[in-house]
Amino acid sequence: MCFGRAYAASPGHTPVIVQPDGDGRRAIQNHELDKERDALRRLQAQEGAGGADAQLAVNRHQSNIRALEAELQRLPASVRRQP
Repeated sequence: MCFGRAYAASPGHTPVIVQPDGDGRRAIQNHELDKERDALRRLQAQEGAGGADAQLAVNRHQSNIRALEAELQRLPASVRRQP
């Protein structure tokens, strides 16, 4: 039995692209937001993480967090995470 891409790429099978619904999009965005926040916390907790590379990484995570929060705000109210 084949799984994933191997199955989709097998002769005679048409690959299917699934678009997540509103709840699925919210879940994906919230998962990505949680990952970015965790990565930022870990980076900030590292001792000696005050160099230029570390600051670039902090800035990148902060930018990603802002973008994900903005994307979540654009979702219809019915699919936003409830506080």
